Amino acid sequence: MNYLILLLPLCFLACNGNPNCPKGSHSAITITNQSSKRIYYQIYWNYPDTAIGQYNPVHNNGILKPGDNAIRTISPNGSKSCWEEILMKSEAENIYFFDADIIENVPWEDVQKNNTGLLERRKVDLEYCKKNDWTIIYR
Repeated sequence: MNYLILLLPLCFLACNGNPNCPKGSHSAITITNQSSKRIYYQIYWNYPDTAIGQYNPVHNNGILKPGDNAIRTISPNGSKSCWEEILMKSEAENIYFFDADIIENVPWEDVQKNNTGLLERRKVDLEYCKKNDWTIIYR
């Protein structure tokens, strides 16, 4: 009987989610455009590499008009992970902000090779997310 009482909390953790994602963890980050430009953003999972990745945000993400917000989840398929777990495993990620008017009109290879249209590359880690209340703001 005493063993059952000891095993019950372990079963609760195993049955109800990811133990690396405690109560209050975050399954999404908000990305906000507070600039006067239309922008695209892309998170490339290649930190600390600063190269622009193969994914063109024009084809992958919705555009952010001035004042728009986007919600970036861990996974669209209902993953039990959280941003805390992802950032503990990877240490940090880079988010890239691009000028929409430019990258909609130049070949992606030019953007990758010459940083054409790149407005900002920002390191995002667990400390950054906590400090900024899980919101990434482009100004």
